[in-house]
Amino acid sequence: MMRIVNNVLFIGIAAALLGCNTIVDNPKDDPTNEPTPQRDVMTYVTTADGTMGFVAVGKDYAEGLNMSPERTLKLNTKVRYQEFDGFGAAITGAAAFNLMQMPAERRQKLLVEPFSPEKGMGYGYVRVIADRLLGEKPDSHTIINTGISGNRIVDLYARIKVDCWNLHPDFISILIGVNDSGRNKQDPSKQRVDPASYEKNMRFMVTNSLAVNPNLKIVICEPFRYPMPKQSNFGECQKIAKDIAEEYNLVFVPFGKLFSEKLDALNPNKKYWCWDAIHPTYAGHMKMADFWIEEVKKGFEAGKGSPKK
Repeated sequence: MMRIVNNVLFIGIAAALLGCNTIVDNPKDDPTNEPTPQRDVMTYVTTADGTMGFVAVGKDYAEGLNMSPERTLKLNTKVRYQEFDGFGAAITGAAAFNLMQMPAERRQKLLVEPFSPEKGMGYGYVRVIADRLLGEKPDSHTIINTGISGNRIVDLYARIKVDCWNLHPDFISILIGVNDSGRNKQDPSKQRVDPASYEKNMRFMVTNSLAVNPNLKIVICEPFRYPMPKQSNFGECQKIAKDIAEEYNLVFVPFGKLFSEKLDALNPNKKYWCWDAIHPTYAGHMKMADFWIEEVKKGFEAGKGSPKK
């Protein structure tokens, strides 16, 4: 059986699907008050302050940075009940009514977890892991996701005390490295990190995390790109992550192998599993979560997670 721990902390890059930009038509801002043009999805919004009353709001999922047409959900109007897998959260009218009956403190806690960009769980593999673990034993874990999108290992190094050690976790899972091998187009100041620096920072985080808590269990996840770049030092960072995990007897989760071997065999279409070689699709996140649980369970059963005493 998997060893049960109290506080599970995921650190590194964000394990979340970031919200896409959307186009919103609000008749209140339209001096001509023309009818809202038909969009991919139409919703009707009523706000508590009365500024919107059953106002049509259109959203496109097939333009610009949004979801492409090939990934837009299409329903068969001839079939009454249909099922699909996906990620997301919504507050319906009935749910809103029940939320307003809750004490303010409990309501705030409930809303923060799925919706807060800073303190929420996100909508990636970490959320699926949390659902799996908490679904079996709701009170057995406290799971925290402190991953930040775009982080390199030097960024994680700079915040590990605040976002990890100060939270006193019993168990941490680290996934970092995909942003170290490439240049950040949005922020040119964030240049790639060479393998020597990657190893130095990873080793510092592992040794000092164990110094803070000698009983800490650590999982190192292999950074991955799918497909792998032809010319890059990325493979060196993958090897460093694995070598350090083996050196300290930590659990190692080979996400690169998951994508390049197992998932590729299931469906060779790369974009089925990753939007852009870096960010997993919904299907990719689901497979990552199940693979993580499987590898961590095997690692714990083999006595891994912390240096041998």
